[in-house]
Amino acid sequence: MDRNEVYELIDRERAAQDEVWRKGRSNEGQYQFSAPHVLLLEKLVDKLRDEWYTSKYEDFKSRFVKIAAVAVRALEEIKIK
Repeated sequence: MDRNEVYELIDRERAAQDEVWRKGRSNEGQYQFSAPHVLLLEKLVDKLRDEWYTSKYEDFKSRFVKIAAVAVRALEEIKIK
């Protein structure tokens, strides 16, 4: 898989996340801080770690894509003052 394919997968996952966590939601303010993103990333990495040996390639790849997309979302949303 080349870099463009990787970015395409991450971009699709980001679009899916935007469908779940729409802009203008009542809890949007909490995502301006890093803690919620860090906690979610930790949970996703823990899941990846727990399943790395038994996961099929597509499931394993999907976890990495989700982690990358959450990191991208964090960079988009965190407000640094």
